[in-house]
Amino acid sequence: MNAQEVIHVVVDAMPATDAAWLELLSALSTPTIAALGIWIAFQQLRIKRNQFRSDLMEKRIAILSAIRDLLLAAIKDRHPDLSDLDKFDAVTVDAPFLFGTEVMSYLDTLRNNYMAIWHISEQDKDNDFKNPQERLVGLEKRREFREWMRKQVLASRAIFMPYLDLTTAGVEPGKLQQAKQEDKPNK
Repeated sequence: MNAQEVIHVVVDAMPATDAAWLELLSALSTPTIAALGIWIAFQQLRIKRNQFRSDLMEKRIAILSAIRDLLLAAIKDRHPDLSDLDKFDAVTVDAPFLFGTEVMSYLDTLRNNYMAIWHISEQDKDNDFKNPQERLVGLEKRREFREWMRKQVLASRAIFMPYLDLTTAGVEPGKLQQAKQEDKPNK
């Protein structure tokens, strides 16, 4: 058997192509490609959403870290420095875009209390009190502010936890509570 006869045997063994079969395959190819395109677009959307959540989480964690740094500076330094407050302000400048009003109110209170500690410490450092009684009152206020700051090391966790949950990251602040309510089972 020569090579040409072998080719004829193989070709003759193959079934004849049916026009209906080709039409069916060509008809299915367009919807299949469309479905594949939709699936790829959906996967890209999921990847972008996860990237957005990751970026948002990094920004929020940076602000939480700045809060912790400011709290520690207020607690440990006898005479806190305004450079710590400057660092805090620089990091928290974008906070209104990342958190709800309750966090913004908390950040304002934190900043005001740090400023009060700084002001009293400056008066003490410069001996700027009018009399010993005024100094004692000022130092007592500073102690109270520092005690508040000490409690905030743990309290800040509860304030920020809803914003550090990956399942709700990217949810608008006003809808955060609504999303939590919807997740609770009905009793």
